[in-house]
Amino acid sequence: MNAKRDLLIVILLMAALGVAWYYAGGTASDLARSGPLFKLPEGQTIPTAIPGVEQVAPPRSDSGDVTTTFTNYLGTFSEEVSPYAAYVSLDEGNARSSYDSEYVTIRVAYNAPQRITITGWKLESTGTGVAASIPQAAALPFLGTVSDVEPISLSAGNSVYVVTGRSPNGTSFRTNMCTGYFEQFQNFTPALKLECPNPQEEATAYLTTGNYSDECYDFVRTLGRCTLVLQSVPLSAGAQCEQFTSNVLSYSGCIVRHKTDPKFYKDDWYVYLNRDQELWRSRSERIRLVDESGKVVDVVSY
Repeated sequence: MNAKRDLLIVILLMAALGVAWYYAGGTASDLARSGPLFKLPEGQTIPTAIPGVEQVAPPRSDSGDVTTTFTNYLGTFSEEVSPYAAYVSLDEGNARSSYDSEYVTIRVAYNAPQRITITGWKLESTGTGVAASIPQAAALPFLGTVSDVEPISLSAGNSVYVVTGRSPNGTSFRTNMCTGYFEQFQNFTPALKLECPNPQEEATAYLTTGNYSDECYDFVRTLGRCTLVLQSVPLSAGAQCEQFTSNVLSYSGCIVRHKTDPKFYKDDWYVYLNRDQELWRSRSERIRLVDESGKVVDVVSY
């Protein structure tokens, strides 16, 4: 009888200890983790988040920096948030496509208080580990010559298409009211906006300085924006009309006439990583944008 009583006491004590251990936090408790049975290899933690679901944790840095966490099949990892996160966002763009049309989009909020330089920032896949640095670009691209490049400095409202492949015109660049001429002979992804000056308006401003025929005005009315004239100008339109279409209605002519206009520069940048293969997976991808200090600006997952 004494043996049965002792066994019953032991069972009750073990049950009581189990209940107490459970309410103390189980394997997640500091006490359990410090014990020899549950001690993990240095640098590893017990994941508390749901695998495959991105989690956000409250600030926990003594320096005042904000951190977040994300979880994948390898475990849970911390990321320090960049101060630019409040003003710069990353969009999926066309990341699921093949490399020749693959791009992601970086946007600067309209309430950004100052210019933000993104050259040297990185785009990284937390799934595959591939990464690419954002290069310099030409604020004013030229045709037929090497364009000067400089660090990309963005203003409020600017957007950057970071394209995986190579540039059709050989450089990364900022758009302006004349870059729509590039689209006539080359394919850009996404397509360039046709924001060139209206040929009829150009004619009104230019042709009044000379003796131009009505036939010239009629011919100009048939032309679209951002279109280099390839066909012969009608003889009845006159030689001066032909000179107008070749010298004014072109990218170079547009630059000469309008580069000092207040609204000459546009908000979009086309930046090329010059890769010959895809960077981003077509699914189950997580791309993060990190600043020059390695802090996370924004993340896009799909």
